[in-house]
This record gives sequence, C-alpha cells and structure tokens, in this order.
Amino acid sequence: MAQPVAVHSGDEFGWGFQLKPDLTGPPAGAGLVHGAAGQGDDVFGARLQFEAARLQAALDAKRGDAAMLSYYLGLLAKEQGNRSKAQSLLYRTLNLRSQYFPAWIHLRDLLRENQGGDADRIQLEALEQKIQLFAMRGIVHDAWRGAGRVSGRPAWRAPFRVAEPVSEISIGFEAPGDGIWILEVNGRFLEVWQGPRWSGEVAVDLPPGEHAFRLLSWDVDLPVPRRGLPFRLEISWEGVF
Repeated sequence: MAQPVAVHSGDEFGWGFQLKPDLTGPPAGAGLVHGAAGQGDDVFGARLQFEAARLQAALDAKRGDAAMLSYYLGLLAKEQGNRSKAQSLLYRTLNLRSQYFPAWIHLRDLLRENQGGDADRIQLEALEQKIQLFAMRGIVHDAWRGAGRVSGRPAWRAPFRVAEPVSEISIGFEAPGDGIWILEVNGRFLEVWQGPRWSGEVAVDLPPGEHAFRLLSWDVDLPVPRRGLPFRLEISWEGVF
C-alpha cells in the first residue's frame, strides 16, 4: 500500500506560511502553519497579527470579497485562540455566503468546543445535519469534467466535500488500451497506474473541507470524445460503489 499523502484543502492550515490573499478576490494560499521553516512562537504570532491586520484593512476599505475576507479573518482568530471572534466572523461569512461548506466545518468545530447552552446545542445540531447532507462519500463515474490540458496532457477534475478526516480511498478504473494515468488531489501527486483496468486502496490525509481530484492521461494524443469520458473512474471513502 502506498504511504499516506498529506494534503490540505484550499482553506486549511497546512505546512508552510502561505496565506497570500488576492484582495480583489478569494485568498489563493493554502494557509498558515505553526512551526514552518523553524519559526518560533513569537515570529509566528507576529505574522498572524500582520496577516490579520492586512485582511482587516481590506475588509474595512471594502476591497475584495467580504465573505472570504471575513472567513480568513475567522481562521486567523481561531489560530490565535480567540474563539468568540472566530465564531462571529464565520457567522458573518455565512450571512454573506450561506452555502460555503468550509465555513460550516470550522464553525462546527468551534461550536463543539464552546457549547454554552441550549441555543449553541441547537445550532450545532442543525449545522451538523447540513454538513452531513452536503458531504460526499465518493466520486461517481459521471462526476468528472474536462479540465483542459496540463503540459499538453488531457485532464479531468472532480471536486468533493468531506465532513470528517479521510485516511484511505478506494479506486476503481477502466479505460480502453493500456495507457498510463495519473491521479492528483489538491494539485499533489497521489497515484499512477496503467490501463485498461486498475483498482486499489490509497492512503491519504484529507482534513474536513473542500478538495478536488484531477486525473491526467500520460498520452498527449489520447482521443477525447466531445461527449462522455474516455474512462470510467470511481473513488470512494465510505464503502464501495
């Protein structure tokens, strides 16, 4: 079995100090991480404060996406240990973008930690029901969509949402011929195989949130039909399709 691949969703705190928000739109970085490149507590804390001040200035000046700026400010407040501020900012995010799944996840975690009474318990129960409703158990064969070409190779993409950490996925693949196929998750290599059929379990490290698989064919001349797919690929992490 392959070794676990540690990956992080587009909004999670991952290894590396990478939160570099584009203030004209959603932040593009993967997040902030304590201890990256040997940073001490003081340096990390100072950089958190710097990023928070930069995002707050953009929010106050109404530059960029208010929902995403509030969301990232909420993540920073959570990392700094200010749970009440983080919760308030995540509620603001959801007031502006009610179906934003990553905000549901972080708010759920805060409510689990800070249940202050019946109102919090009721809110948590309602939120967990929504999360379970929108979370996915896998990728069905017709969920893949064309994603152009990567280094000349045809690619397909399938976004997905998970409510709890995922440590292993099951893959089932079929395609004509014996071509080589590469699977990535969140832009990182995950597995490679050769057709026409392949199946197996692959270890991963997926935190709750939004993610995306990308499949690439090694064959730059692979005939790509105008309709349908030149392969059948299903991925599951809670049972097998």
